[in-house]
Order: sequence, then C-alpha cells, then structure tokens
Amino acid sequence: MVAQLVNTIREYSQYKDALEGAKKQLTSLAKPAFNKANSGLADPSSGIVAKGDGHEVLVSVTSYYSGVNDPAVLEAVAPGLGDSFERKYSITIKSDKLPKQGEESLLAELVELFSRHNATDALEVKDSYVPKEGFHVTRHVDLTEEQNNRLDKLAKCRVAVKVKGRK
Repeated sequence: MVAQLVNTIREYSQYKDALEGAKKQLTSLAKPAFNKANSGLADPSSGIVAKGDGHEVLVSVTSYYSGVNDPAVLEAVAPGLGDSFERKYSITIKSDKLPKQGEESLLAELVELFSRHNATDALEVKDSYVPKEGFHVTRHVDLTEEQNNRLDKLAKCRVAVKVKGRK
C-alpha cells in the first residue's frame, strides 16, 4: 500500500509541476490581453477567457495587489499614480524571541512593551504601499494600456486560472 501511494505521489507531482508552469505562462500572456480588452472601460471584466482545442479556462484578475516599497517608483508609470496608493503595514511579534519570563506582562503592556522590556528583536514589520479601494476598477480609465502593463510589473495583482464551470 505504501509503495503504491509513493508511486502515485511521484507520478502526479510531475503533473502538478507542469500544471503550475503552464498556469504561470498563461497568466503572463493573459495580463497584457486583459489590459488591452479593458483599456478605457469604466466597468472592466473580472478576467479573460483563454481558449484551447474545444476547452477554455477563465484567467481571473483580482483586486489583491502586491505592494511597492516606495510609491515614487509609480511616478515612472504615470504622473500622480502614487496618489492612488496608500501605506499598509503589519507588525508581527515573534513569540520565540520574546523573553519567557514576564511574557504575559509584556503582552499586557503592549504600548510600552518593546522599549521597556528590551524586546525590539521580536518585531517584524512589513511595510508597503498598496492601491486604495476602488483603484482596481478605475485603473483602466485612468491609465493607458501601456501604463497598466508597466504597473503590472511593479505591483502585481493576483491572477488565478479557473477551470470549473468552463467547457
């Protein structure tokens, strides 16, 4: 039984790698086509249909973006584009780096915690600039097709390939 499961896992993992590679290539081809199809539209589609031999998939473009570290890089795409982005950050406390003695007190005193308890190494800050609400819809009116293609290289939005419900 174990040998059969191992063989099945080995066989299908090859297909999984090929599938992921094909999806990545398809999304890189679909994004410029998506930007072209939606250029100037105030109500852009949520994706683009890619067709094969008797089959199709939906390449869905979501409003979730990776951030940029510096909004000034957006000015190279379009003047004023940085105004459409806002700072977003998160702070993570690495509990394994907190002193174990007095940990409860440390967490209870969160406002003063890091300077009072010498635990600054426990902080992890993720800081970036992401599009403001509504940008995903208005970007195709505010930016040209070429500007949208350049933006996609800086602040990538999540793209998914969907096969369910397709022929």
